[in-house]
Amino acid sequence: MISAFLRSQLDVPLYCLWLIAVAFLCDLNTVCGANLDDDFAEFEDPDDSFTADITGSVPVQSARQHKAESVDKNISENSFSLNTGIDHDGESVFHTTKSPTDGATVEDSELEEEVPHHLTRSWDNFHLEMLFVLALMIYTLNFVIGRSKNAQLANTWFSAHQPLLETNFAVVGDDGLAEPGTGTLMKESEHLYSLWCTGSVHCDAMLIELRLVKRQCLFFAIANWIRPVHDSIVVKVIMDDSEMDGWVMAVGRKRRLQALAKDHQDLAVYCPDKRGQRHSYLPESFMFLNEIPEVIPAIFNPLVCKFLNDFEESIEYLFFSDQYSGPKPPQE
Repeated sequence: MISAFLRSQLDVPLYCLWLIAVAFLCDLNTVCGANLDDDFAEFEDPDDSFTADITGSVPVQSARQHKAESVDKNISENSFSLNTGIDHDGESVFHTTKSPTDGATVEDSELEEEVPHHLTRSWDNFHLEMLFVLALMIYTLNFVIGRSKNAQLANTWFSAHQPLLETNFAVVGDDGLAEPGTGTLMKESEHLYSLWCTGSVHCDAMLIELRLVKRQCLFFAIANWIRPVHDSIVVKVIMDDSEMDGWVMAVGRKRRLQALAKDHQDLAVYCPDKRGQRHSYLPESFMFLNEIPEVIPAIFNPLVCKFLNDFEESIEYLFFSDQYSGPKPPQE
């Protein structure tokens, strides 16, 4: 029936009214949420001969149909609303307006997608930083506690032995300045303290080093739990040249003596017997390396042997040398 009507009415105003009706139907389908392409497809009749009968209208209809399809695509993609009207020349004009509400929704969704997930303010995204801060706090706390404990041990030892040292030396705790001082325990590092004493008979000077465990270092403290290391005291006595004969000798545990022989040139040269020898009055775990065997009875008298037996677990070695040059330099 619509085909017969179009064939009979060929004037332009009626044809424009027909286009307005089609556009109005498209607008209704847009509001209802239907697909506009399917609605236009309902009006397309492959057997319709309208385009064949009316000459000159085919290009206009194809151009208008192409324009309507482009408008439909913009409506479906960007949420545009479609308005139609007729200009003064009788041509149909399509106007598109963008919905501000829909535009804001699109912009908000795009903004939400652009924000990275790791920039949120949740504490769940800072596990690595929290672990780093916690480890730094633990290391700092261990450093403060270990340093104070080493200082307390050094001061306690010095307070306990200061009266004994002052009875044998004129100056105890010299700080090495221009004017001789006394009562100063030098702090070399957080785990190393030294004490310098001078002014005794047959002795030039004596240097005492307190080599404490590195309690201020967290990694060394953890390693110390696995393999314990004890604090040690190294006493170095410098005798007068006229009060000591020339010879080299070492007494201590076998493993410690072997390490000394490798590190000290004088012990390796003047004591060729690296296996060590035993003494009847010395503890069973002690051996000695000696250049002159005749000096053993003269030095290790009953009083010295009793001292070594009483403090066997606390003494590592005794080293006598008139050719002392210190440990060997490391080989490159």
